[in-house]
Formats: sequence, structure tokens, C-alpha cells
Amino acid sequence: MQGTRLAPGLSNQVMSREGPWVSLLGSIVSMKIWVTVAVLAVGTLSACGPSKELRQVRSEANGLRSEVDTLRAEVRVLRAENKTLKRKVSDLEGSLAEMTQERDELKLASEKPAPARKSGRR
Repeated sequence: MQGTRLAPGLSNQVMSREGPWVSLLGSIVSMKIWVTVAVLAVGTLSACGPSKELRQVRSEANGLRSEVDTLRAEVRVLRAENKTLKRKVSDLEGSLAEMTQERDELKLASEKPAPARKSGRR
């Protein structure tokens, strides 16, 4: 591998023509080439006017957009239902807590000894 010498008196080292920057520069150039190819391909498609494939892709995209709109509407309905159901669950939990408390109070009242009856006339 040939190299170039640095200025006389500075160093006797030889600089290599290849290094980490060369591979990075090569990948950047390669990427620029691919981007250029893609731009030319898309530009060619748009310059030719709507082709059969382009019309088909647009049609599919429109179909997908309408499907997304339908799904979003369904999500809104389901969220409203979910909110209603959560409210009902909350109400039922409150009722359950009240009934449990009432049951516990009745249980305590039934466990208390009954007051003694006075013997006397019947």
C-alpha cells in the first residue's frame, strides 16, 4: 500500500490512504446513490401520469383510510360503553358495600343475647 509522507521534519510516519473515514465516506456515498435512484424512480412514476399500479395503490390506500375511519368510530362507541359500564360497576360496588354493612349489623344484632323476659302473667 502506498502512502504519502508528511512534511519533512514533522514525522517519518506514512499516512495510510485507507482508514475509518474511508469506509464511512463509502457508505455515505452508497446511501446517496440509493436515495438518488429512489428519487428518480418516484419522479419517473409521477412524471408519467397515473399508471395502473399507482391507481391500484391509491385505491387500496383509500379503502384503508375508510377502514381506519370505521375502526375509529367503533373505538369511540366502545369507549363510551366502557365508561357507562364502569359507572354501573361503581354503583354496584357501592350497593354491595351498603348491603354488606347492613348484613354485618344484622348479624351482630342477632348474636346479642335477647333480653330476659319477666315472669309474670300471660
